[in-house]
Amino acid sequence: MPVGEAVQNRYGTLHGGCTATLVDTVSTAALLTASPHSGVSVGLSVNYLAPMPGGPNEAVLIDAKVVKVGRQLATLAVELRRKATGQVVATGSHTKFLQVADPAIQKMRSKL
Repeated sequence: MPVGEAVQNRYGTLHGGCTATLVDTVSTAALLTASPHSGVSVGLSVNYLAPMPGGPNEAVLIDAKVVKVGRQLATLAVELRRKATGQVVATGSHTKFLQVADPAIQKMRSKL
């Protein structure tokens, strides 16, 4: 992803809030490759390891992987790297609750 002005903070680097949003959205996309449920966030953590410079020739590479999908929880991991050097600039972890409908509860609700 290019690190243009729209995603930079006042210091000209990738904004921390943008980084957290990337962890959230890209990990959810990864989850959808392993589960039909996108889930809801129960935990999101970001470690900011180095500034990611912005500019016309700067880009961040984002890699997400599914660590585990259980019956009700999914654990995901994300790594952001500076394209030019390969330096890791941030890592993130995301835990999502997978609301799987219980057929017995659905049947009971339909009678109401």
